[in-house]
Amino acid sequence: MVAEGTVSGVTCKKPSFREYVRGFEPRATFPHHSTLRRILVVIDELQQEEQVSRLGALQGFHNKKFICLGIQLDMWTDTNTNTCYTGVNATTVVEPPDDSTQAIPQLLLRSEALDFEIFPYTEHTAVNIKSWFLSLLQSRHIEHACISGITPDGAADGQCALNQISTLGEKIDTCNQHQMQRSILFASGLAGTSSKNPAAKGLLRKHGRVVKLFNQSRAVSDAVLKRQEEAKVPGHKLLSLVSTVTTRWGNQFSQVSVNNTLRAVIDPTIEAYQRANKGKKDAIVEEDPSDSGNKLGVAVPAADIGLSATDWDESIELEAFLQPAFHIKETIGKKHFLTGAQTLLLMYDLKQGCQDTLPLKVLNTPATPTLADRQRTSDTRGSGDTNNEGMIYTRLTTP
Repeated sequence: MVAEGTVSGVTCKKPSFREYVRGFEPRATFPHHSTLRRILVVIDELQQEEQVSRLGALQGFHNKKFICLGIQLDMWTDTNTNTCYTGVNATTVVEPPDDSTQAIPQLLLRSEALDFEIFPYTEHTAVNIKSWFLSLLQSRHIEHACISGITPDGAADGQCALNQISTLGEKIDTCNQHQMQRSILFASGLAGTSSKNPAAKGLLRKHGRVVKLFNQSRAVSDAVLKRQEEAKVPGHKLLSLVSTVTTRWGNQFSQVSVNNTLRAVIDPTIEAYQRANKGKKDAIVEEDPSDSGNKLGVAVPAADIGLSATDWDESIELEAFLQPAFHIKETIGKKHFLTGAQTLLLMYDLKQGCQDTLPLKVLNTPATPTLADRQRTSDTRGSGDTNNEGMIYTRLTTP
């Protein structure tokens, strides 16, 4: 295949990707890169012109200043290049389409990107963020009076910047997803000047090392997939390990959950790798776990990779602890009918459910990598009332 060696082996095996490659004309040539850039600039300008016209008509509904726009913004930094990116979304409520088949037509929530670009200033101060945000609203011809609310991330500089805008200061409501993710990072020992949960942080590092070896060793990644194939797992059900992205919502739960599900695959694969690489001092290179600021990474020997029986037992408890927060994250992100009040109830339920007097429902690790064993058996640890039927996130996430 043409794409062989340029994309992952899993992608090359997907029927949809193979069909796409087969339909590609091998004699086709792409335009010059300057021409491609011009095409993209024209597309961007046309899209922005359409958006400004549509939002302008919406704001001038009945020749009045119509409160109709919700704004969400986020900023993040690429730690490798120290490049800061900004993203701003706008949400509006629209009428259902004319061909809607719903018995009772419902209003729909429409979300669209207002901006996605590199932050134009070197320093992320409140003054610079305020200046950038005001210029963005002006370029999109958005009236401050037409904004119903602004949802920024939890960063202090962004909060300060928006509070300095007198016409918008009272419309700020911090993103609940950011707040919850930050609390998860603190609870699992991954945030703060000093770790508040070094045991969980150490366990997550062990899971991260297994995933790092999977990503950095072709032999290990092939073995993980091959052992699943030998267990008669169909191609579209093969699982790959979840890479570590500390700031990504739900990453800790997803990584530990997949590792627990594939324990019957991971253990023999790691043992085989350690036998073949006995004494190897640089099996993987991971980020420096200390606060020294070393960006070159630290070599980890093969003997220090893997999880013991005790680690696996603690892992299913860590997964169970993170699962309610993950379900709430999925609910907030995917249930468009969810209101702000219901979101607050979800947060309240999460807080109440984290009391150490309540039991913990864990999912045991599968005995084999077969699909049948992926339906993991459950077990309850601890004491207390196991009835959680009243939890709102349970009702909203149940099909």
